[in-house]
Amino acid sequence: MQLSSRPRLKRALTVLAALIVVSIGVFLLRAPLLTVMARALVVRDPIRHADVIYVMGGNPAVRPVRAAELYRAGYAPAMALALEESHIAALEGIRLHPTIEAAHMLQRHGVPRGAITILRVPGGATSTREEGHILAHYAKSRNFRTVIVVTSELHTRRSRWALRRALDDAPIEIIMAPAINPRVRPHNWWHTEAGMLECASEYIKFVHNLLN
Repeated sequence: MQLSSRPRLKRALTVLAALIVVSIGVFLLRAPLLTVMARALVVRDPIRHADVIYVMGGNPAVRPVRAAELYRAGYAPAMALALEESHIAALEGIRLHPTIEAAHMLQRHGVPRGAITILRVPGGATSTREEGHILAHYAKSRNFRTVIVVTSELHTRRSRWALRRALDDAPIEIIMAPAINPRVRPHNWWHTEAGMLECASEYIKFVHNLLN
């Protein structure tokens, strides 16, 4: 029994040593591996003139600022935002509706009120998919051919997928223009709780979108 147990012990120690080596390797290479993981979520297209700049809902401190920058640079004559679902604080009048906040940020950064269109739907948009359908209806009704879409960096790939799916075969070009949040970039997203949540949720939502 003692002799027969030695090969098993040797195999177990070999497997344990291999696991330790792999774990150490993953730990040492965690930064490049995690960076690649996040970069897979990012789409950055060459920017050119478009019919409208579409600002995706969420992160009003970052996305409207990037959109306004593109507007001031002359890349499009107009802005559009889908009305988001109202949260309880807005319904109670404690704070502004998030889409109205985004519109105010656009104006604060140089976009005239007359250039901003808020696309209103009953109940407001509750998902990227719904925002895609709202944009598709708006762009088709205006015979647009090119739309610049501004959203957070890690949200760009899923947004493009949802928007193209909503547009179906319509001859409308989507140009993704990431809005940069210095604290949540592909090279540092795991340093903050917000970055961890954003990256993880993008993968979870992407799988959910693919399955539904």
